[in-house]
Amino acid sequence: MPADNGTQTVTIKYGDRIDSSIVNARHIGIHPTGIYKGGYFHFTLDDTNIYVEPLVCEITDGTYQVKVETSARSDAIAIVATKYVVLRWAYTGAAAADYMSFALVDLAGILTNDLVVGLVACTGGKIKSVSYPVRSTPNLPHVALRVEPNQPTVSSSVVIRRGNAYLSNGLKDVPETIKNLAAYSGSTIYLYLDENTGSIEVGTSAAYVNRLILAEIDVSASISESDITDKRAYITSTPKYDSGWFAVSNNGSYSKTHNLGSTAIMVQVLFRTAVGGTVSVVNMDTIGAYCAGPCITSITATTLSIRSGINYAAVVWKSALPTWEVFTSGEYRVLATRIGSD
Repeated sequence: MPADNGTQTVTIKYGDRIDSSIVNARHIGIHPTGIYKGGYFHFTLDDTNIYVEPLVCEITDGTYQVKVETSARSDAIAIVATKYVVLRWAYTGAAAADYMSFALVDLAGILTNDLVVGLVACTGGKIKSVSYPVRSTPNLPHVALRVEPNQPTVSSSVVIRRGNAYLSNGLKDVPETIKNLAAYSGSTIYLYLDENTGSIEVGTSAAYVNRLILAEIDVSASISESDITDKRAYITSTPKYDSGWFAVSNNGSYSKTHNLGSTAIMVQVLFRTAVGGTVSVVNMDTIGAYCAGPCITSITATTLSIRSGINYAAVVWKSALPTWEVFTSGEYRVLATRIGSD
C-alpha cells in the first residue's frame, strides 16, 4: 500500500464524509473560471434595463468554486450610466442563499473573483451600445478565438471568443466579438484575424497572407454548429514583426518596437528607392572606402535599433549593368522573426 509521501491531501478519499464545502473546493487552481457558454446581453436601444442571456460559468470566491448554469434570461438590471456587468458568488453554507448575483461596477470596481459579462455604454441615462472588451472567457486553448453560433437564439451572427494571439506587432488580446454575417447569407466565408491590425475580418478565400484563419462558415439566417468549421491552428505561425516601409537617409538612426518578447530574433532589412520601386535585401557593406547599407546596432526583447551607412543608405547589385549602385536615401522595411527565448 502506498505511503503518504509529501504530506498529501487527497480529495476525496474512500470513506470520507462529503458535503458541498468539500466538493466545491476540488476545482480551485485546477479548473479555470470563466463564462463557458452564452451570457451575452439582451437590450433595447435607449432603454434603461439590460438583461443577461442564459449562461454556463465556473465561478469562485477564492476558497470554493462552483458551476452555475442559468436556464432563463436574468431579471432586468436597471442601468443609467456606463458600467460593467459582473457575476459574483460567495459560499454561504445555506442552500437558500448560495446563488450567484449580478452587479454593476466601474472598471476599478471589478473584484479579483468577479466574472465580467461585458460593458454597457449609456448616454443621457439611456443604453447606447454594449461590448465585451474584458470579458471573463476561460483561459483554455480550445476556447480561445473559437467561433460559435450566437446564443441563445440562432441567427446570422456568430461569436468569436476572447483570446490571445501573436501578431506582427506583438501579443494581442482579442476581445470577445459578435459578428453579423447577414450580408453574406448563402455564401461560404472565412473569418480571419488580421495580423497587422488585430481586427476580425471576413474573406471569401482562405488564401490570405499575414492573416490567421479562424473558421470557415456556411452563412444562413440560422447559423448552427454544423455550419462552422474550425480552422484555428494551435501551432500557429512563428511570432513575427513587420515595420512597414519608412523613409531613411545615409547616416541615420532608427528605433523600432517589435514586442517579440525575446532578443533571439532573426532580422532582415529590405530597401527600395520609392513606392513601387524594386525591392532588395540589403546589409552593411563597403564600396571602396565608403560605408553603405543598414546595421542592427542593438536588440532588446521589445525594440531594435538600426543605423544606415555613414555614406550611403543602401548598396544594391544591378545585374543588368552589371555593377553596384549606391543610394543616399530611400525606404527600409524591417522584418523580424522570433526563433527562441532569452
